[in-house]
Amino acid sequence: MKRLFKKHPFFLQVVVILLPFGLFPVLDANAYHIDLMTNVGIYVLLAMGLNVVVGYTGLLNLGYAAFFAIGAYTYALLNLRTGCPFWTALPAAGLVAMIFGFVIGLPSIRVRGDYLAITTLGFGEIVRIAFNNLDRWTGGPNGLLGIERPRLWYLGMKNGVRL
Repeated sequence: MKRLFKKHPFFLQVVVILLPFGLFPVLDANAYHIDLMTNVGIYVLLAMGLNVVVGYTGLLNLGYAAFFAIGAYTYALLNLRTGCPFWTALPAAGLVAMIFGFVIGLPSIRVRGDYLAITTLGFGEIVRIAFNNLDRWTGGPNGLLGIERPRLWYLGMKNGVRL
C-alpha cells in the first residue's frame, strides 16, 4: 500500500479528499448538510479533473465544464426518460462524455497553446448554447426536473441516505 501511494501520489490525494464525503452521511443525517456536501464533492471532483488537464499536462482547456455538462445531462436523460438506475446511468454518462472528449480531442491533437484554448472555449460555448436551446431534450434554461436521487443503502442507514 505504501508503494502505491509513493508511486501514485494523486491516488492518495483522491482517497484523502473523497473519504470524508463518503463518511459524512453516516456522521450527520441533516438533509441540508448532506445536500451541501454532495455539491461540494461534485465540484471537488470537477476541480481535480481540471487539475489533471491543466496542472499535470499544461494544456489550457477552457471548455472543460462542457464535458461535465454532457455527462450530467446524459445521466439525467437516462434516468428520466428510460428509468435507468443510478449504477447503470452513471458509467453510461461517463462513457458518453468520454466519446465527446474523443470527438473534440481528435481534431485538436496538433493544436497547442492559444489555439487549443480557443478550440475548447468554442466547444464549451457550443454545448452551452445547444443545451439552452434544446428545450424538448434539456428543458432549456430551466433544466430538467424530477431526476431521481440515488439511494445508497450500503451506508448502513435504516431508511437509506438520499444524496
